[in-house]
Amino acid sequence: MMGASVVIACRSQTRATQAIQRMNEEFRASKEAGTLPEGISQTGSLAVDFMELDLASLKSTMAFIEAFKASGRKLHVLLCNAGVAMLPRGFTEDGHETMFQVNYLGHFLIIAHLVPTMKTSGSDCRIIFTSSQAHMYSEREFRESKVKAEDPAVYGRMLNYGTSKLFQVPTYVITDYVVWVCVRLSKKHITSVRFELNFIAYMKCFATTQIHHMFCLSRRLKGTDISVTCLHPGIVRTEVTRSFTDSTALAAMFGTFRMLGFTKTPLQGATTLIDAAVNTVWRGVSDVYLMDCKPSSTHSCARNQEYQEKVWKYSLECLKNYLPEDVVDSLEGRS
Repeated sequence: MMGASVVIACRSQTRATQAIQRMNEEFRASKEAGTLPEGISQTGSLAVDFMELDLASLKSTMAFIEAFKASGRKLHVLLCNAGVAMLPRGFTEDGHETMFQVNYLGHFLIIAHLVPTMKTSGSDCRIIFTSSQAHMYSEREFRESKVKAEDPAVYGRMLNYGTSKLFQVPTYVITDYVVWVCVRLSKKHITSVRFELNFIAYMKCFATTQIHHMFCLSRRLKGTDISVTCLHPGIVRTEVTRSFTDSTALAAMFGTFRMLGFTKTPLQGATTLIDAAVNTVWRGVSDVYLMDCKPSSTHSCARNQEYQEKVWKYSLECLKNYLPEDVVDSLEGRS
């Protein structure tokens, strides 16, 4: 609505097309009613297009990257907001734990390849990560075995969700309110709740991953016109909950969050992301973690540079077959 050309990158063309249609219908209705805010484009329709992207496949991710570059588009804002939540233990066709790849690694690959495009797209380009306040409960060290989900006995759905940084598709956050839910469940569910709570201890390992990515990128992009920020959208009521309807503990927990008024609508959840993308206040600003459109503090381990660089190095190793030397050089600020 502000005149930008937007690309929705996702798996389903049908659902993307339906979403684009709804947006245009709402736009036209607002225009006809004369309720469009000042500064909003008055064109006949929104410039929103679909491009296919399945982050669970590095092959599909590369196909999207090549298609975007071939389109000749400039890239001013890259919103890393896609993802899945609290899936049962599983692996992608590339051999990575599903949530780690979909929520984090796939975005890393896209950024690596599109940073050169952003460097030539003009001033005030922005990379924005949807992270989670769950990072406040993070572990103090990087453990490769946990990222790989090698041991089914210690794999946790909430855990690895945080691990992947959880990320995207408006992220949900697990807080101390879990305890509130736990003490109110019937006895037959206590074992299940304790099992889910155990995931939080593991979740500590990677809820910080995207914040680490922000800091690593920011250091490497210093002196360019690309800024990097991160945000927590809140507990947002989206279809992300469909992946854990089989879990009594998780369903009860999020049901309680909603009952207590801790959740947000999708529009409310998107507000901070949109603000980070277009507000001139954030022009050239990096290394900022946003909550409710305001800077917020991060956990000390999220600011641990040694930890950040271990995750960065591991990510490069995971993607070595998809990152040519020139791409790495640009990403590392060597060209």
